[in-house]
Amino acid sequence: MAKWGKAVCLWYLPDIYAGDPVRICDEAIAAGMNIIMPKFGNGQKAWVGLEPLIAEAHRRGLEVWGWWYFFGYASEGRICGQTARRLGLDGVIEDVEGHFERSEVNKNLLPAKAERMQDELRQEFDGPIGLCSWWKPSVHGATPIRELLAACDFNMPQMYWMGRRAVVGSYSADSLVSECIDEYARLFNWPAEKTVAVMAAFGEKVYNAAKKDWELWQTTVAQMDAANARAKSFGCAGASWWSWNYILGKSGNVHRQPQPEYWNAISRYDWPGPADAGPQPPPPPPDDEHDHADQAAELRTIAGDLHTAEARLGAVAARLETGE
Repeated sequence: MAKWGKAVCLWYLPDIYAGDPVRICDEAIAAGMNIIMPKFGNGQKAWVGLEPLIAEAHRRGLEVWGWWYFFGYASEGRICGQTARRLGLDGVIEDVEGHFERSEVNKNLLPAKAERMQDELRQEFDGPIGLCSWWKPSVHGATPIRELLAACDFNMPQMYWMGRRAVVGSYSADSLVSECIDEYARLFNWPAEKTVAVMAAFGEKVYNAAKKDWELWQTTVAQMDAANARAKSFGCAGASWWSWNYILGKSGNVHRQPQPEYWNAISRYDWPGPADAGPQPPPPPPDDEHDHADQAAELRTIAGDLHTAEARLGAVAARLETGE
């Protein structure tokens, strides 16, 4: 079981090398990843077509942690858990953001809703769970982070420094990582050792208040380097990056320009749980096959012993007949 390691978030599968599972696993392993992290559901709807990727990842020694976006609809936890179990996922990541927070007019109802959702999920899925939500929960006081984290093994906050342009120092990428980890520790007593930093490998339009206009912001490799180093200095369990689609110039990339420098940077980052180098040996046969083989061997031994005894009895009978 990964504890945790390194991954890049995968959004729409067809964007990524036309969904080719072998190519996806090749690229992940070459970049030193040990986890594939695809989206597998949205609200009450499970996404389809992931089985070949999951099978290939497992064959190659990679774990698959799927992420699911929650709206706060009825039975989401149950549907998510059943889907994760059916797919054979190694872990589930709960993406809980604004839709869940706005799902109740009376915000006092959200903690109980979160607890029901977590109970449903845990009843269907017994693997590890991570919460992927706000980097600064104090700004989103209505989101029931405490109740959500109570059922989780990992915290995976979205440490996105949109609009920040400094590399280090105040209002920079690495300072945001520090603020996030410190706030979860202060508010929820959550340790860095059980935190996976989900960081920015993307860009988007942000509002420039000074110019009173929208402009394209993109992270820089220098910011990624600084944020990654800060997460490691805290002793985080691992790191993930949003997103593989953006890096390839696909979904979410407003100018449709690939960003290979982001992928090269992520490949350099060393996190625990390195990927295996190639195909794994076939699994041993089930125990019942072992049992059948053992039983057959035992029967052959007994048959041999019976044959020997029969020969000896024949020899004794012959001597009796001849009076020897």
